This record gives sequence, structure tokens and C-alpha cells, in this order.
Amino acid sequence: MSVPARASASAQASTRASDEAIDITPITSSQLLEGFENEIRTFSSIAGLRSAVNTLSKRLYQGTTTNQYLVLQPVTEDDLAEIEEKRHIIGRGLRFTHCADINILIIKVPTPEHEAVTRTFSYNFIDQIRPMGLTELDDLKDMGATKYRGTSTSKEPDSCWRPLAVRPNRLDWPTLIFEVGVSETLRKLRMDARWWLANSRGDVKIVLLFKVNRAARTIHIEKWECRPAALTRATRSNLPPLQVPAQIQTIDIDANGVVTGSPPATTPPLVLHFQNLLLRPPVPPEQNVIYTAQNFQRLANGIWAALP
Repeated sequence: MSVPARASASAQASTRASDEAIDITPITSSQLLEGFENEIRTFSSIAGLRSAVNTLSKRLYQGTTTNQYLVLQPVTEDDLAEIEEKRHIIGRGLRFTHCADINILIIKVPTPEHEAVTRTFSYNFIDQIRPMGLTELDDLKDMGATKYRGTSTSKEPDSCWRPLAVRPNRLDWPTLIFEVGVSETLRKLRMDARWWLANSRGDVKIVLLFKVNRAARTIHIEKWECRPAALTRATRSNLPPLQVPAQIQTIDIDANGVVTGSPPATTPPLVLHFQNLLLRPPVPPEQNVIYTAQNFQRLANGIWAALP
């Protein structure tokens, strides 16, 4: 579905106004490394990296670890270019976070649960926008694990979507991000959410986090957006309020498919507002993307049925 020029121009103007009202401090490399300080290993060769990825992948598949991450140093921009060129032989589905200022590479290694959740919710999102007349080719492009650059770091999501009419360039920021992790990665996932919202300076509008516990067969979901800080630095009426990444809502799906969350008044449903996704008002039949308790139950049952 193509966007009229007037609607597109209005969305662009709205986006610019929003950008001018946002002042967010980017997430630093040291913040991304919180909890990983004692896990940094030396990067020496592609062969060594491939071996490390294979070893961790086997342990994840066998269930002897829930730590999905490898942290390597020193990895320069040149090293990263070589790693990216040969990533097809290093491992499939890897996600890279590169801290260029300190030459550290954080690699997230996927698991069956990780991939099942990413694919299931990605496909369901597409299924929800199609009846609105929206298509991936013309409106909201699935950019997969495209790399985006912040101030001193670059990062790849598990999945993301970019509105083509308002952000036509290949590396324009997406509006919606999915980040998925298994069992003990919630702290890291929350830092990922902060990274996307802060380093894009608010261009990323929504981050959905999915924490999967395969032993308990539960899925924890968090919705993150930018919100005005409780206390702002504004001292003059013409200064905008400080915007900060904030957890908006949580959803928990237990092993029996029971859905609960916080705050109770908004759970369920979980709503992805159309304006935040496409950066323009909806035109019927366009509407918000809504996940009800029934949606969550059906998606979770499908995920666990595929992972006996």
C-alpha cells in the first residue's frame, strides 16, 4: 500500500518534531559489557572463533548452559569486516554487537527456542498487518538482522521493521525491534532495549523483549518505549523534557498457557500503536497491532509444540 505524498510529508514533519524533542544519552560500551567483564576471551583467528561458536552451540543445544554469549577482544573494525565476510562458516544465526571504541565483539549464539520465538512472533506480526492492506514490499520491511550503528557501537537485532515511505534509505533506523534470549539473559536484553532506544535517539519507537525459559517452558515479554523522565533537566519552558528508555508493560506466559502481566490494567492486550510503526496516522482498515491473551496462548502453544 503506497502512502500519499501529503501523508508521507506529514509523517516526516512529525518525525522531525519528535526528534527535536528527544534528548537521550547513548548507551556506552562499558554499559553493554556489564556482567561480561570476567568472560572476555582473546580473539586470535577465524578458526578459533568458529571452534568457540561450535562448542557453545553444542552446549546450548544439550542444555548444559543457558549463556548465549561470547565476548572477544581485540576485534578491530578490520577484524569485524573479516568475521562478517566469513560468518557463513563461523555459524548460522549469529548476532553481533561491536564496541568499536574498545575493540570488543559480543556474539549472541542462537538456540532452537530462540529461533522458534523469533520466527513465530515475526510471522504473526506480518499476518496482522496484511489484512490492513500493508505489505512487506511497499510499507513495512522486515530488515532481519541488519546492522545499525550507534555512537561508538554497532548492533544487530533478532528482527526489525522499517517503514519504507518515511525511511526509504537502506540504513534508516527501524521503528520496531525484537530481541530474544534464553533463560538467564534478561539483564542483557534490557540493556539491548535501552541501546536501541537511546542510540537511535528515539527513531526506534518500540522494542519487544522475549525471555525464554526452556526448562520451565515459560516466555516473558517486555515492551519498551521512550518516555519523559520523572525529573527533567529543563529549566526554561522552551526546553523539551528529557526522554528516557522505559519498560512500559510485561507479559508472562506460563507452561499451561496462562497469561499474566504488569501493570494489570494494560495486560492483556499488548498494543503496538500504528503511529509508532508507520510514523503516520492509520487510514482504515489500518489499526494498531494487538496481541490478546488468546494470541499469546496460541503462539506459545505453537512454539512449545515444535520443541518437544
